[in-house]
Amino acid sequence: EHLLKRRTAVRHILRLRLQGKSRKEIAAILGKSPHTIDWHLRELMRSCRPLSLARIVVIIASSPRLTALLSSAD
Repeated sequence: EHLLKRRTAVRHILRLRLQGKSRKEIAAILGKSPHTIDWHLRELMRSCRPLSLARIVVIIASSPRLTALLSSAD
């Protein structure tokens, strides 16, 4: 949870992933390269080992508190 508070970029990326956007779509929306999006996702995965990205998204989607943090990223 502290990662979500600290990392605005990660919050934006996760919010867009929850909306079903691909990494290329996310990159275009945020004005970043797909490689930058990949880097942020890798950092997230590294900090949440051994969870998969899909599992992280499910955890966030099922947590009202985490969903609220993502909503406040705007």
